[in-house]
Amino acid sequence: MKNNQESELYQRLMLLVDKYGNRKVSRFATIIGVPSNTFGSYLSKEGQKKIKYSLLLRILEKFPEINEEWLLLGKGPMLKNENTVKEESEPYQASQTEITSELSSEFLAQAHLVEVVTKKLKEANAPDEVIQQAILAIVAPDVKCKKTEDKKIEQNKNCA
Repeated sequence: MKNNQESELYQRLMLLVDKYGNRKVSRFATIIGVPSNTFGSYLSKEGQKKIKYSLLLRILEKFPEINEEWLLLGKGPMLKNENTVKEESEPYQASQTEITSELSSEFLAQAHLVEVVTKKLKEANAPDEVIQQAILAIVAPDVKCKKTEDKKIEQNKNCA
């Protein structure tokens, strides 16, 4: 890419991911309120054909400093006041709400997995100990467990 003006739309979006999403597609998608897999599908020459105008408007609403003409047409500087902004600006810092939202989605997905696994194991008449081990494997996959004399699950001393 020679400069911002000659870039494809998906390349301009990647520049925004680098700047505002700290080079993470999922973080940028969360910031603008779009599922990360949907946003990620737009980041190619073919995928950019599926981008809706409403997505671009959402980006411009979230980041009013972005030059509309640059985002939509690839003309002019990326930022409206780019002449007064350093070439290497600080990456976007997500707000507490955005971080909480991202963590909440991960937590909800994990909670759903625990619920499904627990239900399936109960349907299979698995003992409570097996269910506890399965749940622990989901929520703390790095923790190794061992069975103690009183049949409780205990963290292995070798675990970090």
